Amino acid sequence: MGAGMTDAGEITVKGLDDEPTTGPSESEVEIPQAIGRYHILSLIGVGGMGRVYKGFDDVIERVVAIKTLHHQQPENDGDVDPLESFKFEAKALGRIYHPGIVNIYEYGTDGDDDFIALEYVEGSPVSYDASTPQFVRIQTILKFLDALDYAHQCGVVHRDLKPTNVLVTNLGEVKITDFGISVIEGALRDGDNKFFGTPQYMAPEQIRTKTVNVQTDVFSAGALAYFLLSGERPFDAATPREIVARVLNEEPTPLTGLSSDITDDLDAVIRCALAKNPAERYQSAADFARALEALNIERPARRGDKDQLQSRTFRDGEVIFEEGDAGGEAYIVDQGSVDIVKLADGQSFVIGTIGLKGMFGEMSLLDGVPRMASAVARGDVHLSVIKVEDLFDTLDGADHVLNSMLAALVSNLRTASDRLVYERSKNRFGNKN
Repeated sequence: MGAGMTDAGEITVKGLDDEPTTGPSESEVEIPQAIGRYHILSLIGVGGMGRVYKGFDDVIERVVAIKTLHHQQPENDGDVDPLESFKFEAKALGRIYHPGIVNIYEYGTDGDDDFIALEYVEGSPVSYDASTPQFVRIQTILKFLDALDYAHQCGVVHRDLKPTNVLVTNLGEVKITDFGISVIEGALRDGDNKFFGTPQYMAPEQIRTKTVNVQTDVFSAGALAYFLLSGERPFDAATPREIVARVLNEEPTPLTGLSSDITDDLDAVIRCALAKNPAERYQSAADFARALEALNIERPARRGDKDQLQSRTFRDGEVIFEEGDAGGEAYIVDQGSVDIVKLADGQSFVIGTIGLKGMFGEMSLLDGVPRMASAVARGDVHLSVIKVEDLFDTLDGADHVLNSMLAALVSNLRTASDRLVYERSKNRFGNKN
């Protein structure tokens, strides 16, 4: 789970003329063995003011994300104190408990660092994919609108909704992250009249430093929905000032002119969310969601079972995939058997064999993690191939129970796997705690 990172297409600024802040590269970071009670497994990302690690809670036995902030920060010229903002994020998350919002576990201090222990999300920022059915993209939008509406009911305005702050897993779960510049109802913070956020997704009143409220987030949600439906940002330009001028003075290109599968009614719903005047927008994220649902956009027809899965044949000794490869496919053995092979001390050894009707490779499919072992055909093997898109073709927004069961299974398997990694590291290097 990343925090505070932006993709190449987003410009995040505190002031229109500020120089961007930079931090050490990932190769320059010394990774600690532990932060607080959490054992550090790996570095996730490096930002201008802190780092994000993947850790393991040995007491509760779960994987966590550790977001850190170093006490010694460069002068910020009167802007928001980074430590205050860091604590404010923890307070905001502490008000909210929703499956669509990253969960907070702890705020603490370790030496010269403050840290927040968060739910670890194995996912990627939401993005546009023309091959994804419009129905699935609409479901993603509805999911983050539901989470956003819950945050609003808890008195929290996100203020920086954009693709890098909305993660989606291979199972289609959506998680809103990074509440670092959020606003809590009734709580004042220094610098709230400053220019904070990402211009492509900021509401006009947010740019003008006027009141930031629910309608501000509705506008940002509209801009994000526009991007997910078309692959284009509604307001984009080469510089922050040019982007701001477009947000304040120009209307976005109609979605109907960008994608042939977008109707006039869908375009009208998104344009309402992007109204310049807050009073003309949806008054809540729930209102926005209801307008989308009223369009009754249907899911594409499911493929018949005969056409559902591809088949593939491997000869005796042929490698199906190797340890460390990217995932994206799982397999069912229709004929023959498959050896699962691990490499240790330069030698390969078989740790298990998958027989007829057995499945393997499912962790990489469901969780997006690299292959943890190799798979080699034992004799001639016929396999049915399951891809991510095949999974989504059978799982949609109505399959809540099955989605939840799969998500829980993935979480438990991931925790068990990371527990093994941690135990092996202790055995190899010794427990220094």
